Amino acid sequence: MAAVYFIKRITLLAVVLLCIGCTKEEVESGPLTHPMYSNQMVLQQGQTNIIWGWATPREKITVGFANVNYTTRAAKNGRWKLTLPALKAGGPYTLDVSSNDIEVSLNNILIGEVWLCAGQSNMFWPLSRSSGANKDIAESDNKALRLFKVRRTYAEQPLHLFDKPSRWYAASPDSVRDFSAACYHFGKQLQETLDMPIGLIQAASGGTVITSWAPIQSRAARAEMNWRTEPRNQPTVLFNGMISPITPYGMRGVVFYQGESDTRKPDGYGLALTDLIRSWREMFRQNLEFQIVQLANYGEPSSVTANSRWARLREEQRKAADDELNTQLVVTIDLGEGNNIHPSDKRSVGKRIALSALGSTYGREGVFLSPTYRAHVTIGNTIRIDFDNTGTGLSTRNEDAVIGFAVCATERRCRPVKAKINGASVEITLRKGESPAWIRYGWAGNPNVNLYNSAGLPTGPFQINLNQQEQ
Repeated sequence: MAAVYFIKRITLLAVVLLCIGCTKEEVESGPLTHPMYSNQMVLQQGQTNIIWGWATPREKITVGFANVNYTTRAAKNGRWKLTLPALKAGGPYTLDVSSNDIEVSLNNILIGEVWLCAGQSNMFWPLSRSSGANKDIAESDNKALRLFKVRRTYAEQPLHLFDKPSRWYAASPDSVRDFSAACYHFGKQLQETLDMPIGLIQAASGGTVITSWAPIQSRAARAEMNWRTEPRNQPTVLFNGMISPITPYGMRGVVFYQGESDTRKPDGYGLALTDLIRSWREMFRQNLEFQIVQLANYGEPSSVTANSRWARLREEQRKAADDELNTQLVVTIDLGEGNNIHPSDKRSVGKRIALSALGSTYGREGVFLSPTYRAHVTIGNTIRIDFDNTGTGLSTRNEDAVIGFAVCATERRCRPVKAKINGASVEITLRKGESPAWIRYGWAGNPNVNLYNSAGLPTGPFQINLNQQEQ
């Protein structure tokens, strides 16, 4: 295959030199098929899929797939693309691509569900360094679960090819060892529940801020273009190097597990996240589902920290998920480790993401989401807070009293308060004459909280501005 690609590059170089009226920049160089298309890949079921690559400008390309042949021609810049029709889950298939002088045959291709797992170090965290790793790795053989890992790359301009070699692998002890643990457990749960092929694409890099993952179209990225810091946190560099080469590969959605590096400046993160979601959908030309993993508990345990930057960033994540259609928030406020920013239990994180996707994306019946604030009403000196996604009702673990709520006279003057469960609601009794401006739940880096629904999913941190009109 390497020899074939070398010959092709020589051919394209000749075209660049001979093309009348063409500049070197106008003709792109690349393999006949993009590296996203390799043996053992997964194509998204139920929708059309674009396949693309490079050839001599105007050269005829023939593609054979699922017993049907298709033809197209390379554009003036040498790039060609072709749309395959929607197919149901299944396989294996063979994909044959040929030009005038090159033939490529890709084997063992499956049709199923494809997800992109992106973010920073907690998404990058490998299975080998997670709890239960030895057993998980030993039991990982699964021909219906396929993995593709994008290598860490920073680029000033959007790339159309990977800077470092990548290809698809079937899940096995060798391939899962250094793959994202959270992504692997998410995909494994989906594959077992949906009983169909699952393709997972990992694109993660530790210690990175959200604007480095945003394309130049994003308002947040444009606003930061004059910001100079370490290379990995330059605006757009990770989108350019790790996401741009994937576009517009067909997929169902994105799991985005990021935010720790933005706790230094949490205000505005929600707008940046909204921009990222919208711009990725535009770049992939698909209405991608998004699963946003909210920051886990971290730091010294506390009942309430009025100016917690971690709490403020979680609130920004929550608002972005509320504002965007087909976007869910995966609450992990009980899955962290106070003294470890990289909690080792990625199995629970992955399974919780899968639960969210099964309910929101795949329409499974049951309780798959955490309780979420719906409305509140004040009756005398009691405030009743109503929740959605409670199942058969709210509860606490071990039937303890509800902890985690606070009332605040101002944004920075808060005191913990007792709360009582009443079915799908929580009631807070105020002191005589007390008129707080805010109610908060879980408002700390590592909050003491214990409010769950009947499916065992925790209520995520939130705040209510009581000075706004009651709902």
